[in-house]
Amino acid sequence: MSLRSATAALHAELDDLLSSDAFAGVAQYRRFLAAQAAALVPLEAALEAAGIDTLLPDWPARCRRFVLQADLAQLGEVPGAPDAPPQIAADASRWGYAYVLEGSRLGARLLSRQLEASGNPALQAAGSFLQHGSGQPFWQTFLTGLEQVDEADAPLVHAGAQHAFALFIAAARHSQAVQGQTA
Repeated sequence: MSLRSATAALHAELDDLLSSDAFAGVAQYRRFLAAQAAALVPLEAALEAAGIDTLLPDWPARCRRFVLQADLAQLGEVPGAPDAPPQIAADASRWGYAYVLEGSRLGARLLSRQLEASGNPALQAAGSFLQHGSGQPFWQTFLTGLEQVDEADAPLVHAGAQHAFALFIAAARHSQAVQGQTA
């Protein structure tokens, strides 16, 4: 299943939107985490409502919204009410949504190194989200499950991944707009 190529442009767009200065200070890191939370929190809730645990039985261990919210609290961010979760059908599209979440965990490993290199103890104290799942075989076990998906369901999987990327892109754009208003 060519998920990587089906989402490459969206992935590149999201990478371009994410702040390259996320570790420049507390305000920048807080803004980065808040943008992640705006997409991830409702997306995880929607996946749970759609029965993601039937595909990924270890879903509770994969779930990152609680550590993300704790990191935001560590930085003095009082999270508002999350956006309403998107509607996700209990079909193969769940694999696409999960692909984006699990892929973001891989990206978080790289960002975690940048966080450590920042040398900023305030940021490092709020690094649980970026480090969540370190040492766990989440990506490998996810791929094992994804490989079992019938090729006929590829359009559903692709649509789920594309929608998930769109949610993260919208959150990043919103964060940039808010930053521009306060600058």
